[in-house]
Amino acid sequence: MTTRYTANQAAPFPDVDEPINNVNDWIYLLATFQEVRGIQRFATQAALLAARPTPVAGEVAWINGPLASDQVLQVYNGSTWKRVYPPQPMVYSGTAAPASTTGAVGDLYIKTS
Repeated sequence: MTTRYTANQAAPFPDVDEPINNVNDWIYLLATFQEVRGIQRFATQAALLAARPTPVAGEVAWINGPLASDQVLQVYNGSTWKRVYPPQPMVYSGTAAPASTTGAVGDLYIKTS
């Protein structure tokens, strides 16, 4: 079996003259490739950590808990899972009010003297 990969995403694909009896191997390679590039679904954060003890940077996971507050989209950045959605509120501080373009709805501003 000759393995070739796309330039940008390193997706495996067969040569045009690949024997038909290698189809099962190609399906397995593509499924393995897609597993870490698709959005994986888990019921809890603990289930995610148990299923993916050594994730790869760029993996995406959806935690689909029973409550709306438990539903979180995360990306593994190479060292930890980072929450992407819903965004966490940011806390800003300073002596002057921030520009209206700074932050998002739900962020906090603490004025310091």
